[in-house]
Amino acid sequence: MINPDLHTEPLRILLVDDNRSIHEDFRRILAPKELDEISEDEEALFGKPEQIGPRVRFELASAYQGKDAFEMVKTSLEENRPYAMAFVDIRMPPGWDGVKTLEHIQTVDDEIQLVICSAHSDYSWRELVQKFGHHDRLLILKKPFHNSEALQMAWTLSKKWQLGRAVKDQQASLEMKVVEKTAELQDACKALEEQKTFILSQNANLEELYRDAQEARRVSESANRAKSEFLANMSHEVRTPMNGILGLTGLLLKSALTDRQRRHLEMVQTSADSLMGVLNDILDFSKIEAGKLELDPVTFDLRELAGDAMKMFGLRAHEKGLELTTRIKPAIPEMLIGDSGRLRQILVNLIGNSLKFTHEGQVSLTVDVEHRVDDNLSLYFTVEDTGVGIDPEKQQAVFEAFTQADGTMTRRYGGTGLGLAITRRLVEIMGGRVWMESDVGKGSAFHFIVKLQAAPEEAMAKMRSARRVVSLDGLRVLVVDDNETNRLVLEEMAFAWQMKPSVAVGGQQAIEAIIAAKEQGNPFSLVLLDAHMPGINGFQVARHIRQNLAMPDVALLVLSSNDSSSAVELNKELGIAATLVKPIKQSELLDSIIAVTQSSVIADETITASNTGNTEFASLEQSRIRPLKILLAEDNYVNQQVMIRILEQEKHEVIIVDNGRDAYEQAIAQHFDVVLMDVQMPEIDGIEATSAIRKDERAGGTRRIPIIALTAHAMKGDREKCLEAGMDAYVSKPIDADKLTVVMANLVDQASDAAPPPPPPPIRSPEESLDLEGVMKRVGNDKEFLATMLDIFREDYPKHLSEMRLAFSEHDPERIAKAAHTIKGSASNLGGLQVQNVASNIECLARQDELPEGTIAIAELETRIDQMLDALSTFVG
Repeated sequence: MINPDLHTEPLRILLVDDNRSIHEDFRRILAPKELDEISEDEEALFGKPEQIGPRVRFELASAYQGKDAFEMVKTSLEENRPYAMAFVDIRMPPGWDGVKTLEHIQTVDDEIQLVICSAHSDYSWRELVQKFGHHDRLLILKKPFHNSEALQMAWTLSKKWQLGRAVKDQQASLEMKVVEKTAELQDACKALEEQKTFILSQNANLEELYRDAQEARRVSESANRAKSEFLANMSHEVRTPMNGILGLTGLLLKSALTDRQRRHLEMVQTSADSLMGVLNDILDFSKIEAGKLELDPVTFDLRELAGDAMKMFGLRAHEKGLELTTRIKPAIPEMLIGDSGRLRQILVNLIGNSLKFTHEGQVSLTVDVEHRVDDNLSLYFTVEDTGVGIDPEKQQAVFEAFTQADGTMTRRYGGTGLGLAITRRLVEIMGGRVWMESDVGKGSAFHFIVKLQAAPEEAMAKMRSARRVVSLDGLRVLVVDDNETNRLVLEEMAFAWQMKPSVAVGGQQAIEAIIAAKEQGNPFSLVLLDAHMPGINGFQVARHIRQNLAMPDVALLVLSSNDSSSAVELNKELGIAATLVKPIKQSELLDSIIAVTQSSVIADETITASNTGNTEFASLEQSRIRPLKILLAEDNYVNQQVMIRILEQEKHEVIIVDNGRDAYEQAIAQHFDVVLMDVQMPEIDGIEATSAIRKDERAGGTRRIPIIALTAHAMKGDREKCLEAGMDAYVSKPIDADKLTVVMANLVDQASDAAPPPPPPPIRSPEESLDLEGVMKRVGNDKEFLATMLDIFREDYPKHLSEMRLAFSEHDPERIAKAAHTIKGSASNLGGLQVQNVASNIECLARQDELPEGTIAIAELETRIDQMLDALSTFVG
């Protein structure tokens, strides 16, 4: 570092002037008597000396002619005691003038700082620049000058000179170091050349070894592929007889057995189930190892996918007393492009694994954006549990094939050890990585990152636009849950739907918040209540709202881990719109909120219209239509109730199905005036069901049933999709009752104009009521297997009929619906259309708590079952 000390060693200054008095003036200015005491008389006359500028020591030398100055500069350089600067008078007769003097001085010293002193110059500044050029070592001091000017100039220029010399010395030192380092580098280069020669020699040996290793790898990979292909083929071959073993074991278990025989068969069934799980894992793993697994990118909704994955484990979590939570951060786009099937498999593996090793607490799924460039995203998933945990030294082993963290876990919990290995390979195929963190006794967190794409911005803009159509903006909602994660998830959902959420951590806090909001004149429109909370539970809060606070207008939704029959009675008693079973998908909650809030809107609009008699309502009255037989295809229970209310107010007869496949089968089996078709449903969606109905109509030459699309996603383009599939109209949710009535009236009028009312459908013979083509496809054209399925059904259905009879006698709609649903599903597998229809009607009526006369309903169902069994027995021989 350059750090010259200007105060310790004097700086040499050369004074060049033919006037000796000028020399004395400079000496008084630059070298005052610092150490001499002044007399009292001097102090009285002149005062105390004033300190001007910094205290700097100068050593002054005088020259009275230019040549003398030049010689003195040369001598100072020879003695290595150079002058820092020189004050040179411009006029010095009879010898050299100041300019010539400076010209000579510059030839020997190119560092000295130069000052020309003159009252009037024989040279202009331009001439001086031409002689000396532009540089920063030449200044002019005009006479007369103030002492401070001379002192400041001397101090500044001398310091500048000293700094310049220090820099020069430092540069010289650096150059010396460069020379030394260069020599070292040259030595190093020489050593490197020697090393290079050695490495080249070694590289030749390594290349030969590499070629040998590549050949060995090729042979190994070929053997691995052959092994994996063999495993894949054998897994398929083993699965077929295993299905027979399981089916026949189930059939035998329903027959009369001794206790010993039953125990043995139950052991066979348990072993067969375990073996099927192993075979499924091996099949997936062998596909990956054989290189036969390819990604199938599609456009999908991650929130729906994650919700479906969590719902698979709802019952198991409830049985173990565990909480399941899903949090998809708002930054995740609405629609993504990727292999949704493989992503679901990854989530199911990780969630199932966490659930297996967790006995209390919760299992949570969190998804966030790890990185995004344009439409390319890296999504960060975390599945976290409060389970047994894994030792740090054993954590990496869990991702290896056929390995678990501890052999005792295999014996205690079961499993092949393939699930996490398959997960790791799938994540890698999707361009990501997976890892875990775990504390023994506290739980584990499995993290993985996969690469996906955001759907085109236009599509997401349409979805955002569709969300605004739902009109939940500004709806005040209170979220009540003792689980912090659940509160956060529900609050984020509400914000995303433009609602105004508040949260409460328990029942007492919820009641206080509801009272405060009511007193402020800004009550909540909706309350989401967790059913199971310490202290005051959700149903107790609902009772307090209805009975103590007398607030009949606030909508209540209860979120529960248990789908119990007692909730139905409580819902009626307390005016709860619905009890939703956890884990709850975002779309389910949104549909339920829309249905609940729309229900109140419909009621308000009906009262207002009837009381005021406005002209719009009067015109609507003119378009009221005769009572219709309507098929309602809707999978959301709350939406079903709202639609039933809307339609039955108009005296319509409503038949309900909850999936697209049942909608199709009912539409072709019965006569309906109108079909109201939800677009998004399980089994097959509304678009596919409509296409199938239209295809059958064209093939059979039957009349065209008016079909109206119902959906909460009123995006631009959805209407076109529905119409292209063969739907006749499109009504977006929340449903406007008046608009729906007008649309149905128009379609019924058009259908009436187009053709006379069709005659009632003929009663089909048992053979005609069977979907033989469909059932044969399902059993792979294997009549023996169909005969086995028929025997299983013949042994199985009486107990469900008995359960149904008992439920009718006890007036238990839930058990009736469950038994009817089971029979409907079994009959569907056997192609029994009439059995499906009768069972479906019983189920739908039971869910509406409008039970038919039990003896008649069961008698009709038994008749249809007997007809189906006789027809199938004849068919299979």
